[in-house]
This record gives sequence, structure tokens and C-alpha cells, in this order.
Amino acid sequence: SGWSVLGGFVAGVACGLSFVVGLELAPLLLIVLVGPGLAWIAGVADSGRIQISLAAGLAFTTLLAGGLLIGPARLMQTECDAFSAPFATVFLGYSALTVFSVCLVRSHRPAIRFAVLSMCAVLLLAVTAFLFPTCLQGPYQAIDPVVRGLWLDRVQQEKSFLEFYRTGETIKIVCLGLLVVVLAAALPSLRRRFRQRDAAFVIIFAVALVLLILALVQTRFIRFPAAVVLLFLPLVWAEVKQSAQSTVRALRLGAIVTLALGLLPLPFVSAAPSQPTLLDYFAFDVCTDVDASPLERLPPGRIIAPSSLSLFLLDRLPSGMTVNAISFHRAAPGMRRMFDGFLSTDAETRMRAAEPFDYLAVCRYPMAADTPGDTLFATLTRGGAWAGLVPVSDSPDSPLRVFRIDHDRFR
Repeated sequence: SGWSVLGGFVAGVACGLSFVVGLELAPLLLIVLVGPGLAWIAGVADSGRIQISLAAGLAFTTLLAGGLLIGPARLMQTECDAFSAPFATVFLGYSALTVFSVCLVRSHRPAIRFAVLSMCAVLLLAVTAFLFPTCLQGPYQAIDPVVRGLWLDRVQQEKSFLEFYRTGETIKIVCLGLLVVVLAAALPSLRRRFRQRDAAFVIIFAVALVLLILALVQTRFIRFPAAVVLLFLPLVWAEVKQSAQSTVRALRLGAIVTLALGLLPLPFVSAAPSQPTLLDYFAFDVCTDVDASPLERLPPGRIIAPSSLSLFLLDRLPSGMTVNAISFHRAAPGMRRMFDGFLSTDAETRMRAAEPFDYLAVCRYPMAADTPGDTLFATLTRGGAWAGLVPVSDSPDSPLRVFRIDHDRFR
């Protein structure tokens, strides 16, 4: 059974490894870490030993995997968007305080156990906030409002499932709906297991539910819910075959409500516009198979280019060449210069954005005639020229256009 000392240790190791790899599943891992503590408060059998083993697994992974995979030096740094000192502090503090609470508190009264764990949690959060105040701004603190509005807010994975209606991705809507129906049908089983104090079942159900909610709120999570929600499918199927009335009713009601709610947005969510905007063109991967060899004939320098082209060129750049930005939150300062340089209609803004760069690269691409042409990006993408940009590679046989920036003349 997963509700065991070994299961707790494995869960702690898994949580630690997941955080080392990335922070995306932090809300789910929080449920796994908090669940045994809540079970201990409620007096569930073996919950204390499982909480201790989970804390031991998390501490073990924090020290060993953090040291081996990240390195001691980086583990001591403050990086709010990656596993580093703030998270190591929280995990080691969590492990120490939960073991302390479980071992020293002898009272079986839930109120006392809850008070002790709550005070430990508040203390840990307060100390962490004092030691690492910059992380209170979240992992995307480097993204300013301009980059957020022009890039992050337009990325599909940052939007809700309603974006699937706009883009016509019906199969994803159907898949999410089926997962909702499965969880709805498992509600009678959840009620029974909760009364039986089956903490493992309740924790897994909570993980599945939160994963599904996250997928509805942000489509970046859509690949995760099925891995957990479908664990309940054999249980639901077995109870339906046995004509368990509560499960059958929950299945029918869940299907009806899900279908109704799934059809509800149709009149309100418009289909994707047929005419792309300038920002849509800016985000297109129009340079996916171009010859980057002309860059090898140029002196080393820094290139400002749209993020999609920068990503394409990244592993094709000759020694000494760098690009300004790719679509990654840590590259937000470079992305700000990219947006200011290519999309701003103010000459001073463009000049400041281009100041650190030696070259400019863009792709020739046919834009719609009614797309405004008063930006550097629109002019160059259509094949036009710009004062202060000296062509160094601009062949009609290739969509890639590379210019040397003459800062004295560039406006």
C-alpha cells in the first residue's frame, strides 16, 4: 500500500526530485506534502510515521539531489524561478519542523495538533520571507508589464481552456470534459473512503482535482491531469458494472452537467480571427529552415532579432555571435529591447533598444496589405529598407535578412 513508511519516503523523494527538475507542479506537490500532516491532525492510523518518512525523503533529496544535480554553489544562490536556496530552506525547515511536531506532541486532540503545525508553518514562512524577500514577487519578477502584455499574456499555455474554443481544438475540450465526468463519478467513492479515513485515496483525489482545475485555468497543465484522474477510471467502471446506484447517478449527473457547461461558452467565445495582427506576425515562426551560413562571414557581435528567429539561430551561431532574446522569462530584458526596437514607433525608443547590438536579423514574409507599416518590423519583413541598417546578407533566394547597425544613422 502507498499509505506506509516506504510510501511516505518515496513520496518525499518524488516531491524533491520534481522541484529540482522544475517548479511547474508546485501546487500539486504542496498537497502531497501537506496531506499526511492533515491526516496526523485527524488522527489517521500511521500518519505520524508516514509524515516523518516523507519529511526524511524530502530532506534526503534536497541535500543529495540538490548537491549533485545543481551543485552546492548554485544551491546556495537565490533564484526565485528555480530550485535554489529559498526552496532548500523551505524543504529542510519543513522536514525539521514536521518531525519535531510529530515526535514531541503527544496530545491526540486535533485542535492542539493543528495549532502546533500552523505555528510551525507560519514561523517557516516568516523566516523564508525575511531571508529571501525578492522571491515574494514570484518567479516572473523579471518580466515587466510591456513584455508581459506583448508576450506572456498572448502565449496560449498561459490562457484558460476557453482558448481551445477560440482556436477550434475541440478534441482537447472533449478530453477535459471526460476527465471531469470521471472525477464526478468517483465522488461517491471519495465520500466512502473519507469516512473510512483512507487518507491515501483522499490525497490522490485532491491531487487529481487540483490538476484538473489548473488545466482549466491554464492550458500549460493540460498534459498532466489524465495521468492521475484516469487512476479512478477502473474503480468507476467496476462500480458501474456492479450497478452501484450512487456511482451511476454521479456519472449521469456529471455527464449532463459537463455537457451543458461545455456547450455554454460557444455563443460567447468567438472563433479565431482570420486576419492576423502585427503581433501575430511577430510571433510566427517564419524562419524555420533558412541558411544561417552568411553569419559565419561576419565579425563577432550581438544580434537583435525576433524571439522566434533568435531561437532558430541559437544553435547555428558562429563563435562570438549572440542573439538578444528567446521566449523565456529570464530573457525578459532582452525581449523588452526586441519589442522596443522592432515594434515601437518612437525613434528614441528604437535607438536605445538597438544601442547594445551590432547586427539586426529578420525574415522576409508576405504580410497582409492592411497591416500597419510604421514599425521597423513591418517595414523589414515586407522587404523594405531602413535608415542606418546596412545590408550584409539580403539575398532574394533566402528569407533571412541580416543588417549591420550604423548607430550614427539609425533612427
